[in-house]
Amino acid sequence: MQSAREAEAIIRMIPDVEAVRVDLDDGTPREVHILAAAGRHPMQIVRDVESALAAKIGKRIDRRAISIAQLRGAREQAFRLALRAVQTRLSCDTAEFQVELALDGAEFVGRASGPASRANKLKLAVEATLDAVVRSLGNRVQLYAEGVVLTTIGDMDAVVTTVVLREGGREQVLTGGAFVWRDEAESAARAALAAVNRRYELLRRSLLGAV
Repeated sequence: MQSAREAEAIIRMIPDVEAVRVDLDDGTPREVHILAAAGRHPMQIVRDVESALAAKIGKRIDRRAISIAQLRGAREQAFRLALRAVQTRLSCDTAEFQVELALDGAEFVGRASGPASRANKLKLAVEATLDAVVRSLGNRVQLYAEGVVLTTIGDMDAVVTTVVLREGGREQVLTGGAFVWRDEAESAARAALAAVNRRYELLRRSLLGAV
C-alpha cells in the first residue's frame, strides 16, 4: 500500500464510515481509527474494513488494530436517511427499480424505470434513490444522477456516482461511492445516499424548517 491516504480512501467507501485515520508501518496498516454513524454494529464495520484492506494488500490485519467510535446522538440519527430495500423488476428489455428509505420512523419510496442494460440499471437504482430523497424533502428540491460508474478500487468493485443538486436557483455537484458487497444495484443506491446524506440535514432545515 503506497500511502495512508490510499487506505483511508478505501475505508471511506464502507457504509456508515464518517471519518478515518490510518497509521502505516512499512506500508501495512498498523492502526485504523474510524468515526462511524450508529446505523450498524461496530463489528460489522470492523469486518468490512478487514475485507477491504485484505483485498488491497493481500492479507488481513489484526482486527484489534481497528478502533470504532460511533455517533449515537439522536440529532445525528434524525437527519440521516437509511436504506431499507432495493427492489428490481425486469420485463422484456425494461428494468423497474423501487427504493425504500427510512427517516426517523417515516418511510419514503422512490421509483425509476428504463432500459435494462447493466450500466443503465445502476443509474436507475441511483435515480430511484434520489426520487425517494426528493419525496422526503417535500418535493422542494431537484436531484439528478449526472453520472454513475462501476469501477475498481484496489481489487474491489465500487460504484461511484455524481449527483446534481438544484435548490433555490443554485446548483451543486455531490459525489458518493460504495463498495459492491452483495448487489451492484444496492451499492448504487448506497453511493447515492453517501452523496446526499452529508448535505441532508442542511437541506431539511432550509426547506422544511426541521431542527
